[in-house]
Amino acid sequence: MKQHQRLFLSLVAIAFSFVLRVHAGVPDSIPQHVRAWDEYLEEQRYLGLLSDEELAQLQQLYDELRHSPWDINEVTPEELQRIPFLRDFQVTCFIDYRRYYGPFRSLSDLKSVRGWDTKLLTLLLPVLVCREGREQEKGTESRGQLEFVGRVSLRKQTETKQEGLGGNEAALLRLLYDRKRHLSLYFSAEKDYLEPWNYGRHRGFDSYNAHLAIRERGLLHSLVLGDYRVTRGCGLVLGQGIYPMSFLSLAPRLPEGIRPIRSSTETNFCRGIALELGRRSFRLGAFASARSLDGKVDEDKVITSLSETGLHRTSSEWSRRATVPMRLFGGWVEYREDLWRIALQGVHQDWHRYILHSASGASHRPRLHDLSSSSALSLSYAVQSRQGQAKLMGELGRSNLGAWATIHHLLLQQLRVGDLRLSYWYVGSDYWSYYGHSGTHALRPNDEAGGRFTWLVALPLSATSLELYADRYRRLSEAKADTVKHRGWGYGANLNVELNQRKTASLLASFRERRKAGESKVQRFSLSLHQAQKEWESTCTFRWSRAGGKASWAVLGVVHTELHPHIRISLFGDYFEAPNWQSRLYASHPRARYEYTSMLLFGEGYDLGLRLTWKPNYHILLEGKIVHQHQRYDTRPSMTQATFTLLYRP
Repeated sequence: MKQHQRLFLSLVAIAFSFVLRVHAGVPDSIPQHVRAWDEYLEEQRYLGLLSDEELAQLQQLYDELRHSPWDINEVTPEELQRIPFLRDFQVTCFIDYRRYYGPFRSLSDLKSVRGWDTKLLTLLLPVLVCREGREQEKGTESRGQLEFVGRVSLRKQTETKQEGLGGNEAALLRLLYDRKRHLSLYFSAEKDYLEPWNYGRHRGFDSYNAHLAIRERGLLHSLVLGDYRVTRGCGLVLGQGIYPMSFLSLAPRLPEGIRPIRSSTETNFCRGIALELGRRSFRLGAFASARSLDGKVDEDKVITSLSETGLHRTSSEWSRRATVPMRLFGGWVEYREDLWRIALQGVHQDWHRYILHSASGASHRPRLHDLSSSSALSLSYAVQSRQGQAKLMGELGRSNLGAWATIHHLLLQQLRVGDLRLSYWYVGSDYWSYYGHSGTHALRPNDEAGGRFTWLVALPLSATSLELYADRYRRLSEAKADTVKHRGWGYGANLNVELNQRKTASLLASFRERRKAGESKVQRFSLSLHQAQKEWESTCTFRWSRAGGKASWAVLGVVHTELHPHIRISLFGDYFEAPNWQSRLYASHPRARYEYTSMLLFGEGYDLGLRLTWKPNYHILLEGKIVHQHQRYDTRPSMTQATFTLLYRP
């Protein structure tokens, strides 16, 4: 494509954000920015601060809260800590305000809470309600909420060499019953593209998830039968799911507990029973899980590979489906006060008379070969000041091989210079936990030491925020080696500027660079312009990355508007040039309901799409989405994908 054509397309995409300008006033209350959550997550993912798994699970959390929003007069500190962009200081100020002034009367009262600015409220508005002083949904609180979702996706693409066992259709069934957070029942079934409905003895969907959860009943804090995730401490021993988020993210957390699965997934979860008891300061928990993973097992019952991708499209992938049994057991005891907590947790896993040839992500360590089981024990802690302005948290763990690991975070917030966060981690060369998620740059916590510094700068301009961060790490086992292959560093910045006093227009710029020894550096830059009016909102984004000596770029535009009080439409498009896999890009298109994947931008071409949502009443929602990706060259297939969703609430 010629240079002037590229420039023309870029200008058209930028103008795309302004073509539907409507001269409508904006109410003085919190702005209705429905895509704020998605845009925040996509920005973090693009910069490499969130993995694909973390992104999907944060989007699942958002859908969970949209279905059952938190009442700001009942939500607990532990629940608020699940929100990634809520700082500990903001959580403490929220709880103190409610304790001192009593129940909130409306969501607008949140503007009076210290540290809760308009930007934060925009992100949280879709997942919070205030039931004080307003009429409840008729019968909702007593009889609970039931939701049924059916989704079908069809895909057509140009001929490729890839052939699947199934057709180019995907399907999802989802059923959820929730009763005021005390009881929930869930069931889902899903089949992905190219996966078969019938193959061998298999019939039906490819994967299923279900749970029964009971919460907050006297001494019983939580009981889950079925599928769930567990996180303890800083994730050295057990960190299923997004929390605590990796050190690559800007906000690692320390919320612990059992979370029932409310999505269709085949990745990183337990299947069995989990129980937590507690009263006042003490908590006691235990869990047991038994499920089968994808993998390869040789004739000597040695596991040569493990996988949790959940993809079963070809005969080769199908032969590895659910072939490796895994058992997981664990428990914890915790003592907590208002300003501090301490806990002891342990976990044991085995492969039911099978031998794991080498630990995933740690095949370079001889002591982590031929494992029949794996165990670890850790001590975690957290202590904070009365106002939450200072907080120290960490974890010290030891594996059954005698290897040690430790992680510590220090947070200093609301200082004159801004908010500071210091992190340090040291994970021994032979330390390993399959479901650990401590944030090392390897697949599992193993053989790494490093540190991280994050600074949210206090600027004199209230409409501008600047965040700086840098980290460095190295592989411990290579400390005395002549050549270092696993050592790296990275740094970056996020700048957010409100362009008017009403805060209906904002500019976000982000940059990150990271480098690994012996490899070329990876750079990523993003610039987004967002506008929100009463009847419409739009976003235009330019993204650029460079890796492997080649650069990629894309221009993306999205417009949302209401054609009718019950009908909402989203138009989106992009143009991209991404010549190599290392510098690939992703498009943050509007998602279909319960869709957790992003459109890959790899090759050269463009996307055009539309999403239409019709919600005539509380009980019914119909949604359709169609997107076409055109590739200029035959090396990548062009594709058209259509998704239809029905949501019904009795």
